[in-house]
Formats: sequence, C-alpha cells, structure tokens
Amino acid sequence: MATGVAEFIDKTIADGVFSPDIWSKNVLVKQEANLIFALHVNREYERDAKVGKSVIIATISDLTSRAKTENTAITYETVAEVPVSLVLNIWDYAAFGIEDIVNVQSHINLRSAYEDKVAYALAKDVDTKLSTGVAGFSRSFGTLGTPFTDADLLAAHRIYSDPEVMRYVGHGPVRSEHETRAMLAAYATHQAAHGYSFWAVIERASGALIGDAGLFLSQSVGPEIEIGYTFARRAWGRGYATAATRMLIDFGFHTLRLHRVWASHAPGNPASRVVLTRAGMSYEGRLRDNMHVKGGWRDSLVYSVLEDEWAAATTATAGAGSASATRSPTAPR
Repeated sequence: MATGVAEFIDKTIADGVFSPDIWSKNVLVKQEANLIFALHVNREYERDAKVGKSVIIATISDLTSRAKTENTAITYETVAEVPVSLVLNIWDYAAFGIEDIVNVQSHINLRSAYEDKVAYALAKDVDTKLSTGVAGFSRSFGTLGTPFTDADLLAAHRIYSDPEVMRYVGHGPVRSEHETRAMLAAYATHQAAHGYSFWAVIERASGALIGDAGLFLSQSVGPEIEIGYTFARRAWGRGYATAATRMLIDFGFHTLRLHRVWASHAPGNPASRVVLTRAGMSYEGRLRDNMHVKGGWRDSLVYSVLEDEWAAATTATAGAGSASATRSPTAPR
C-alpha cells in the first residue's frame, strides 16, 4: 500500500498498470448514489456544464412561524428572493495505490471496497460545498447516507436502548451493546448487498449521532422497499425525520429507480403520521394484524408516494424557485 505519496502520473504509463478511467466511472456511479444535498438543487445545468461556468440558483428568505389566537391580526413576513451564483471551478480527487491486487482479491474485493470509500469521500465534499455555498439552504438537519462506524457504537446504543425511542419499533429496545453491534453489522451487510440500508444521521452543527434513517426490504425479504427512521429524544420536534424522509424518497426514485416508495407506522404513533404527510406521502390504508410485536399482533398504517407524484411535486417546487425541499420544517419525530 502506498502511503503519503504525491506524484504526477503520466496517463500513458498508468494505462499499462491499471485502468483509472474505468475505475473512475465506477466511483462516479457510487458517488452519485451517496449524494444527498445535491439532489435538492436544480441540476439541469449539468448537461452542458463547463469549467468556469456560472450557475444561478434562486433562493428565498427563511420564514418564521407564529402562534395564532382567535380574532387577532396576522403579521406578514418580509420576504426576499435572492439569486445566488455558483461557479463550477472546484475539483476534488482521492488517489491511492494498491500492491498485489490480484493476490489480495482472492480474499476480498479490495478494489470495490476502495471505490465505496472514494465515492463517499467525494460525495461528502460535494454536499458540504453546496451547503456552505448557497445562501438560504438549511444546514441544520445534518448528513444522511453516512455508514455507521465503531465510534458510533456507544451513541447508537444510548438511542436504541431508550424505551421511549424504541416504543414503536418491532423488537423494542436493545438490552446490550452486543445487540447494538449486531444491528450495526446487519446494516453494513445490507448496504454491501443492496447499495442501501439504515444510515447514521449526523447533526451538522454538533457532529453528533442523533439517529438513523434508511431504506430496507419489507419484512426483510422484499421485493418492496420501505422507509424507516429512529431518532434520539433530543432530536424530536426539530424537523430531522421529515428532512431525512424527503431525502430517502429522492434516493429511492433517482438512485434506486423505484416506482413507489412507502412507509408505515403504528396506529398509536401520530407523530410519524405528521412526518410522513409533511414529507409528501399520502395515506393508503390500514394493514390489519400484519406485525407481530411483543407477543401480540399489531396493525400498520401505510403511506406512500409514486414516482410521477414526486416528480410533479418537485418540479413545481423548482419552478417556483424555492429551496423549500432542503429546508427543515418544524415537525415531531
């Protein structure tokens, strides 16, 4: 393994050793799958993007909600629409060398593993630059699409062992760090097998793990893919679940090419009803006794959105020049 090596590689020499162009294309595909913030920006300009080209993105000022009582006057917001210019002149890269790749690959597909790592690093840079470069976009909801690491174990265990947080989760709170570690390992296995899973949600302001959100095979077997999320109590009521759900819907349609994205919640969990409807889903109906939870059967309330419905909604939002798709509305968990 080459470490800390800086050098200029002549393409004519490199082509005889490995295929950087082919590898780069694989990385770009995986990078696109990791992008979250970028999916909420009008990306039509990418068709003819050139270095140095200036892209104009319309943003609107943030609004404030107020309490309303009977027979009181309404105070209107002072609003402003501001064009923000981004110049396409930033390049990011990651480079490394691997020795004896054929021998190593007899044990593990190291090349594919490094593609995932490079793609994630580049996607994170793209999202970070967009979030700090465009005025008016929310930077509070954090980063989605982040795989869990060993460093997340204790924080994740505090969330998953909280009975109130896990009240409506089928298996209930975990009883040990060993169970938490097994859950995170299962997420990693699902990610490797399918290209999606439950991901860590990191609060941008604090850098702290505040929960998970992701897509999973319904009833663990599919073929339908369902949205789910779990957030620490301190993160409730701050719009994180709604923002994460919208991102997962986008990921399902744009990356996984799904026709329908759906989610469900327990009848006794009205907070999730608010989250799912605010995210753009519609109530479908009630599945009777479809979940066996804590020794008994439970109904599920089903919500969904179709590909054409989501496209129409997001097109209408983009046409209005609004950045509302990336803002975090105030909503309960």
